[in-house]
Formats: sequence, structure tokens, C-alpha cells
Amino acid sequence: MKNILNYLLASTIALIPLAAHAGCLSGNCENGQGKAIYYDTESTSYTYEGNFVNGQWDGEGLIIIPNKSTYKGTFKNGEVTGKGEITYADGNQYVGEVLKFAKEGDGLFTYKNGQTFKGTFKGDVVWSGEGYIYISDKSYYKGTVLEGKQNGKGFFRFDDGTTYEGSFKNGEITGTGEYVYADGNQYMGEVVNSKKEGEGLFTYKNGQTFKGTFKGDSFWSGEGYIYISDKSYYKGTVLEGKQNGKGFLRFDDGTTYEGDFNNGIISGQGTVNYNEGSKYVGAVSNGVRNGYGKLYDKYGKLLFEGTWMNDNAQQNVVQNENELYKKIFDRCFNGFERLTLNGQTGNAKINLCITATDNLSLTGTYSYTININGNDYVYKSEVYGSINKSKNSFTFYDKVVLRKDNVPYGHWTSLDSGVTLIMYNDENHKGYFILKGKSVNGNPIELSDW
Repeated sequence: MKNILNYLLASTIALIPLAAHAGCLSGNCENGQGKAIYYDTESTSYTYEGNFVNGQWDGEGLIIIPNKSTYKGTFKNGEVTGKGEITYADGNQYVGEVLKFAKEGDGLFTYKNGQTFKGTFKGDVVWSGEGYIYISDKSYYKGTVLEGKQNGKGFFRFDDGTTYEGSFKNGEITGTGEYVYADGNQYMGEVVNSKKEGEGLFTYKNGQTFKGTFKGDSFWSGEGYIYISDKSYYKGTVLEGKQNGKGFLRFDDGTTYEGDFNNGIISGQGTVNYNEGSKYVGAVSNGVRNGYGKLYDKYGKLLFEGTWMNDNAQQNVVQNENELYKKIFDRCFNGFERLTLNGQTGNAKINLCITATDNLSLTGTYSYTININGNDYVYKSEVYGSINKSKNSFTFYDKVVLRKDNVPYGHWTSLDSGVTLIMYNDENHKGYFILKGKSVNGNPIELSDW
């Protein structure tokens, strides 16, 4: 923090000694009114016009010095002392008490931009009062001053455009206030020695916020958003300066993690969404996959379920994938086929119960029921088939017909040509699947397992 005692209100005039080499230009330069010229050097001079007593300036007078600054006011025993008006070469002005050509006592300093400081001056600098103080072409202070230091309420603009408005104490930004940073971010809360310290709210230019406790100008405890880089951020809880509890972390490469943090490290249970589209859900520790977890490809197909150690799966993924397919097909699916019969459109009920072997061949039962004039007619058979993992689909065929009711219209079509269905994750029922395809007649089929 820049202490205003280091700045002389932008404009000063050096102490003018009564030069030995002088000439009286007019009037009485000994006792009375006169005008005299004085030479600091052979080429530098200044003039005094006013009252003289025993050859010295005394009473009312006017001094014009080489840089075109002027003083008009009282003099005593050859010194600029009393009350007067100083007009500086840079356009600033001071009206008030002076001692030996220095601002001393009560006065008003007016800058050429119209800003003012009114109060008490000491040793040519601000001592107590209120107003504007020039620091540099890009920096200034506006507020109260006590004993040469910012105290109380004030506004400070830094060279980079950052501003602070709030409490000051003994020349330091201390108390409560609001920073508006040059990059567009903001902080409102407690500060000590220009640093964020205590309770506060930090608001980023993108609207994200962090609310909590700050220590040493850094996030300490609370909850919210923390910028890491232009592509990376953390959003969640913080305890003692580290991520703790629930949170969301985005990495520079686009990978994200959402879940548990412990002492600044990814640990607990969470979900990792990798930048290429795959996803891991399960246990993590020391920032990597450790414990039980599931790995999915970018299409949502389960690739591995089991134990991880130091980010490595502890089983063969391909073999384990077969086990997962076996689990998927160890269940029944129900749904319908959309069809037109005797000129009327309706749905035929389908029940498919199927299991998969180690080599992913399929066996099970297929039941097809249509209702005609209030009566159910059933076609049921044992089926067999196989899984196509690359297409995430399977095909099944008739093996043995178990029931085949006579229907009043048309006839049953066998499954000898096969029915192919594609598997999808059910977005509305987590952990369940939807099967879609077409019947041997080309009608749409949709089955689900919930």
C-alpha cells in the first residue's frame, strides 16, 4: 500500500533563500512598497513585489519564481510565512497557511482537474483532513486522512486500474471494503494490510462466486468456484485452503471429476468423464482409480466392472466384458410389436427371457401374444442366438416351438430368418436397457427390462 506521506500533493516549491545578488526594480525596497529581482544563478531569477521592512519581505507581497509558480500572501522577516495562495506551474493551487514556503496548517489544495483536499498540512504534506490525493497519473486516493495516513473511509485507485473502496487504518487497507480488480473480478469483505483476510465474497467476471473465509489473500474455507487456469477450475467446498468434501474439478484437457475430495486430493467416491467420452464411476484415492469401479465407453456400454489398483483394472477387460454381457442377458424383457391385422392397427405383446453363455451364445424363450376380438392367441418357442459386441446387438431364432394357437386371420410367421435387436441404455431408468429392432414381418419392436 502506498503511504501518502511519500507524496507531496504533486506540487511543491523549493525553499527560496534571500539571494545576495538583488536589484530594486522600482519603489522602496528598504522600507515600503517596492519590486526587486533576485538571482539564484547568473541565469535564474525570481521577483518579489510587496512590502519591505529593513530590506526584507514583510507584510503582503507577491513572488514569481522561474517556473512561473507564484505565491501571493503574507511574509515575515524575509520568509514566506502566514497565509496565502500558491499557484503552481502545473495548474494546481493551494490556499491556506504556510511556513517558510511550505504548506503548514489549515488549507485547501485544488488540483487542475478540479479535485480538492481540505484539511491540515504538515511539512508540506497532507496531515489530516478529507479529499483527493494524487499518487501518479493512474493512481490516487480519495477519503479521510489522519496524522499523514489514510484512516477511516476512502477510495484508492492502483496503477493497473484496480480499485478499493472501504476502510483504511494507519495508511493500510484494513477493515471491510470492496476490491474491483483490473481483470473484472471483485471481492467484498474483510481485509488486512491490503490482503483478503476474514469473511468475504469473491465474484469472478463470469458471474461465478466463492463465499467463505480468506487467509493470507487466498481461499481458506467455504464453498464456491475457484479459477485455476483459463481451461481449468474447481467448484465445491474448501477447508483450510484445500478441497475437502464434495466438489467438481475440470482439468485443462477437458476431463472432469465430480465427487469426494480429501485434504486437496481426489479421494472417496466419484465420477470421471474423460475428454474422449469414456466414463469411470467408483472409488478413487490419491487422485487415481482405486477400489471398486465401473468403466463405460463413450456410448455408455459397460467395459469393465471390478477392482482397480493404482489406476489399473485388476481383471482382463475382454473376459470381464463377457461376464457383463452375461449379467445383462440373465433377465426378461417385455414390450410390443406394432402391427396391422385384418385392417386394424394394434400392439402385440412380446416376452423375451434370455441368458448368455461364456462364449456369448444365447438361449431362452420367446412369447408372442395377440388379442383378437377379446381373445388372446399365443406363439411361444425356445430360441437360440448370438451377441454382436461391435454393433451392441444380438440375433435370435426359433429352436423348438412350444405353443402355437390357431388364429382366425392369417398365420404365424416363424423366427427361422432371425430377429435382430439393438441394445440401448434406458436414460429414464438407470441400470436398465431398451431393445429396439424389427420383426420378421418388418414391424417395429421395442422391449425393456423394467
